[in-house]
This record gives sequence, structure tokens and C-alpha cells, in this order.
Amino acid sequence: MSNYYYDSWNFNSELELRSCAESFYYDIDAMYIYPKIQLSDTIIRNGYCGDTFDLSHYTVFKAILSDNRKETLLKCGQISLFKYFAHMNNISDDIWKAIKTGIRHKYNFSDIGLWLDYIRLLQHFNKDISNPHYVCPSNLNREHDRLSRKKQEEYEKEQLREKKRKAVLQEKHYQEAKAKFFGLVFDEGDIRIRVLESVQEFVEEGEVLHHCVFSNEYFNDDNSLIFSAMVDGVKTETIEVSLETMKVVQCRGRYNKNSEFHDEILKVMNKNIPLIAKRMCG
Repeated sequence: MSNYYYDSWNFNSELELRSCAESFYYDIDAMYIYPKIQLSDTIIRNGYCGDTFDLSHYTVFKAILSDNRKETLLKCGQISLFKYFAHMNNISDDIWKAIKTGIRHKYNFSDIGLWLDYIRLLQHFNKDISNPHYVCPSNLNREHDRLSRKKQEEYEKEQLREKKRKAVLQEKHYQEAKAKFFGLVFDEGDIRIRVLESVQEFVEEGEVLHHCVFSNEYFNDDNSLIFSAMVDGVKTETIEVSLETMKVVQCRGRYNKNSEFHDEILKVMNKNIPLIAKRMCG
């Protein structure tokens, strides 16, 4: 026994073999195996053929004697799968269903960790994990990455929905903080620039121009003022003006890129900065 187990032993009790899954004190650390062994018929029956595949004898024997699914993997010659699951407590029913499908269709489990992650993604999207079309992808990396991106997009959409829900509660603060600027409109030719007057308008601005003016909660920044620039009535760029420096911080169009009217919009905005300062003083 190892020295750190010393105080776990009761030397006044009988020496006996015990099984206790809840306590590591009873785990066997089989670092060395006596070389002259006689195998029981049960171990041979359960698939052991003399090779431990770089695992300990204890690990192999425990796997094939305690779990018929691991025994099946060994007997089927699915050595990579057997080695992966040998140390684990069990193989879940869902994963076992996918494994059986893969084995039946002679799938090459080249990267088991990645494949299992992919199967969990399939489960997340309610795909049939007994269908070889899903379970046995010809390009595992590509399909795994595709579903990973899809799940990330799903997560981001859910986060955005939650932000929209919370934004309703922040409307009052925005109205109180920026009410003095409401009604500011700068017109010149086909260009019209107006201040955003509600959190809902931030939502619409972000959705139309596909940028983060809402998701990054610019409506909560007391030191900035956000304008929407339209050309011929079409939302074209969003402008942030610092209320501390009275300068344009950024002016961005669809997907954060400059529109073809960028320079003209900036010219109109900069010309009317004094009107913002006037509202601040008023």
C-alpha cells in the first residue's frame, strides 16, 4: 500500500477483499503484475487475447468483466474505442447507439474525442444518432466545425434576445439621460441625421446595419450620443459622438464598413456638432 493510505487502514480488523465504489481507499493501483499468471475462463470468454494495448492488465480485466459494452468493443476489434472508454465508468445509451451505428457501417473512428463532441452536437440539434448519414460523416472536422458555429450562433441569438428583454427595463434611464437631445435632426440634401430616441431604435439600428450598437449597449453610455444617418430615407451609417470631447468617435455603415456616403455624412455631422453643445448647455 502507498504511504498516504496508511492512516486509512484499521489494523485491528480482519484482512479481507472489499468493494466500495464511493471511496478511493479501496481502489487497486495495479502498477505491477506477477508474470506467471493463469487466466480464468471468464476473462478469455470476455475477449482477452493476451494484448492489453498499452493499458494495464487491471484496467483491461476490470473493463471486460464489469461492462458488456466494453467487452463488445474488444470482441469487435474496435481497439481505439475500447482504449478510450476502458477507464470510464460507463458508456451512455445514446453514445452506445451512435457507436453501434458506426460499427455497422464500418466507420473509421480516427479521432474519438472529436467524434463524441460531434455526436453531442447532433443530440443538441435533435438529429437522429442512429442514422449513418449523421453519425458517419465523410469529413468529421468540417461537420464538427459547422455544428459548432451553428451552436455558437444559436447562443449569440439567445443572448441577444435576453439583452432585448432587459433593454425594456433600461428605457427609462435612457430617456432621462438623453431627453435633452431628442428632436435633434440635421438635414442637408439627401442626408438626414437624427439622434436615436429610444432603446428600441438601437435594436432596429443594429438589425438593419448588422453591427453592435445595440448588443454592446451603447444606450447605457452616458458620455456618448448616438445618431442614425439616412440617405434618401434609408439607414446608411450610425454615428457616435463623445459628449466629453464633442467629437465623432466612430461612424459606421453596414457590417461596420464605410458606406459610399461616408465622407458626406461626416461633413454634415461635424458641421452640426455646435448644436449638440448648445443642447448640453441648455
